[in-house]
Amino acid sequence: MIGPGKYDDETEEALVKTKGAAVCLLVVEGTLGSGFSTTIDTSRVMPGGAKKLMLMIADSLEAVARQTREDAEKIP
Repeated sequence: MIGPGKYDDETEEALVKTKGAAVCLLVVEGTLGSGFSTTIDTSRVMPGGAKKLMLMIADSLEAVARQTREDAEKIP
């Protein structure tokens, strides 16, 4: 979803602190409830690069989901 997210302020802060091109933050049961926010520093992205970054984020989240499921299976 493109638009405001619950944790945009925290994501913006992380983007500035890390000097990253993009940040995706996932919060579970936080002060604003559960949610996520993704921010891209468009000033650092070449034309067409925002789509590439979004797809990289999607690939990374899929890898995190796979690893999390594998790790969860190891918990008795």
